[in-house]
Amino acid sequence: MNNQCVRNRVEGEYPKYAYNFLPFTLKCVYDDLKYGMLMLKEEIQLDYPKVYYDDILKVVRYIEYDSPEIFWLYSYMVYSNPQSNVVTKVSFKHSISKATLARRQRKIEKSMKEFLKSVDASMSDYEVVKQVYQNIIALVDYDSVGLEKSEKKNSRKEVHTLASIYGVLVKKKAICAGYAKATQYILNRLGIECAYVVGDTDRGSHAFNLLKLEGDYYYMDTTWGDASNTKKSKNREGIDYDHFCVTTKELTLTHKPDSDPPMPVCVAKKCNYHVREGLLFDDVSIDKVESVIKSRLERGEFYVSLKFANDALYASARKLLVDQGGVHKIVDSVNLARKKLETTYQYIEKKGLRILELFFKPVK
Repeated sequence: MNNQCVRNRVEGEYPKYAYNFLPFTLKCVYDDLKYGMLMLKEEIQLDYPKVYYDDILKVVRYIEYDSPEIFWLYSYMVYSNPQSNVVTKVSFKHSISKATLARRQRKIEKSMKEFLKSVDASMSDYEVVKQVYQNIIALVDYDSVGLEKSEKKNSRKEVHTLASIYGVLVKKKAICAGYAKATQYILNRLGIECAYVVGDTDRGSHAFNLLKLEGDYYYMDTTWGDASNTKKSKNREGIDYDHFCVTTKELTLTHKPDSDPPMPVCVAKKCNYHVREGLLFDDVSIDKVESVIKSRLERGEFYVSLKFANDALYASARKLLVDQGGVHKIVDSVNLARKKLETTYQYIEKKGLRILELFFKPVK
């Protein structure tokens, strides 16, 4: 495992990812409109010679991508000069009043202590990101029940809450947009660059994150890391690291990010969970696997995610560990001195990702 402690974070200012792709005039429009949103203005007058309807759509979308702290914008309208089509005004509809906003912001600040648990100044940026990821997953449930109810009632307001940092940090229930915005919000506050990304997966439209660690960009999906669900039939315990700091090549096996704003090609692997934690194997050795599993169990971790460098290695490992009883032999070895584990275990195969997840049960 690479234990280097790299700290590049500085709390306070952080880059606004989407903003940087706008031309100068639209950056000015962005600043004007964001000010109006932050102040809960009903409208903002614009006086730019060549700003049109589609420009406003892009700017508002970019503000929403960059600003998870603005969770109250419900809708907006664009007004243009009928002769020139130049935009003259944007009006806003906010979902809450200033008094309600103040109360919710206080609740968010109070709840942040839970989400920053175990995060301290001595940690590397990688360790901070991992801890925040784990905290969000431990504290929040994906709310399939709430989503289904709101869809039946056609209640956009309830979905709006589930997709916000308020839903995550205070209600502790969310859908993918909420997970991604909360991840962005917390990491940005800690001084780690993290952007909001939307795209598609085989499960439908989705939101996740792009973050910068130790000078390189990676993708991360906190939603898919959380196995909990308010719907009992979908709920299971555990945490997945399949999409924790992955490359573009790895991400696009399951996700397709939108092209606007442009996304970088991520190629670095040093902050990938399996690489950094010593869980990526480029050979299949029962002794090596046993050493890794034992070290995890000694730390009180009863879940191990093993990743293999290629398909052939994955197939060999699966055969050795599962078909030929390798995992049972490891359990027997761990239990030699004192029985710590039940003899049964569970596993999940993720063949496309070349990941084998093992779940052990401690003796009660």
